[in-house]
Amino acid sequence: GKHILSDVRHLSGAESRLFNFLFLVALLPLIPAHRRWSALILDEPEGNLDQDARNVFRDILLPMLQRVTPSVVVISPNTDIIPHCAHIVTVVKDKGESTLEIA
Repeated sequence: GKHILSDVRHLSGAESRLFNFLFLVALLPLIPAHRRWSALILDEPEGNLDQDARNVFRDILLPMLQRVTPSVVVISPNTDIIPHCAHIVTVVKDKGESTLEIA
């Protein structure tokens, strides 16, 4: 055990984004369940992450969020997040009209 100290102000963009998700995961259980959000909407949360950071989000942070929040909605053009989703809704746009396809 040697401890390494780091200042979060010097994190890269991807590291900062992962830190924010980790911070959210750490704080949510401290809020009593009856006062906690019942839904969390994440719009392209893995958008600017490299593949390693995307894997951390998909395999570690997303399942943690799903344990403390009843409904987690992830809006993403990436299909690699699908294994952790209970329901998949795809928006299909054709000739200016959007429809929903539920898998």
